[in-house]
Amino acid sequence: MDRNRFPFAAPIENIPQSDLLPLVIGPLSITNAVLQQHPSAYLTAAKVADRFRIPYLHTVRSPLSVNAFDGDEFDPTMVRWLQVFPFVDESALRALVKRAESCGFSAFVLSFIDPFDSVASIFDDHRNVYRNFESAPLDLGGLRSSNVKSLLEQKQFVPSTIQAVRSFTEKAIIAHIPITQRELIFEAMREDVDAVCVVIDEYMPFASFIDAIQAIQRSAAKKIPIYADGSSFTEEEVVRLIAHGVERVMIDQPVVWGLTIDGFEGIANVVNIYKTNLFNARCKGLFSDIFSRAGT
Repeated sequence: MDRNRFPFAAPIENIPQSDLLPLVIGPLSITNAVLQQHPSAYLTAAKVADRFRIPYLHTVRSPLSVNAFDGDEFDPTMVRWLQVFPFVDESALRALVKRAESCGFSAFVLSFIDPFDSVASIFDDHRNVYRNFESAPLDLGGLRSSNVKSLLEQKQFVPSTIQAVRSFTEKAIIAHIPITQRELIFEAMREDVDAVCVVIDEYMPFASFIDAIQAIQRSAAKKIPIYADGSSFTEEEVVRLIAHGVERVMIDQPVVWGLTIDGFEGIANVVNIYKTNLFNARCKGLFSDIFSRAGT
């Protein structure tokens, strides 16, 4: 972890603890294979999210079942979201959504992201999330990244998938789409999703990302909350995103860095750094209502 970018000292005494942060923890992109399979990594991140009263975005890449957050160590009001993918088998998607809904998940982040190479491993290696379905047993054998990718290339696939998920649940739906896929973003907006989370391209300069977000805001037929995802936004970049109208920012890689350095306290310190910078920016008048934006 870069200690200059994420210093381990941040004054938080003057920050109202009851204020809501415009952040989301997750979905964790843990590239280390051993750590990825370790349930405590996800549980620790969820506990920090619970402490700060911000959403924890769980991913089916995790070895944890969706009912792993029902224990006494979590507040019953903990805000939990689930990342789901556009499965070829609609029954699998329905069963997953229904099971997560029964476990207190309040929003579904429907990821239309490229590349889909990692999707196959979800079904090959991470079956725990499918435990205890009340529906019939699922046939996961046909769920492969190549099938998902071929469907995504069809223009009608995004709206039809959103419509399918909407038919399963009344919970919030957040479309998770690369910023480079403008047509897909507008397709999702036309389906009245509750928010669109745009994902920065790996090689896109941050200033270009801001410009692309503003272009979408200007061109959108209706005002829909925009979130941002990009794995490793710095605290200054998060402030700039919020100042340009983004309502929530997903933080991922800095959380993993904090986790590997000092577990729970390491992640909490990372969140406090973001919180301090947002509070200071508000005090300087860069935005006025940032801590009151609860979002979805």
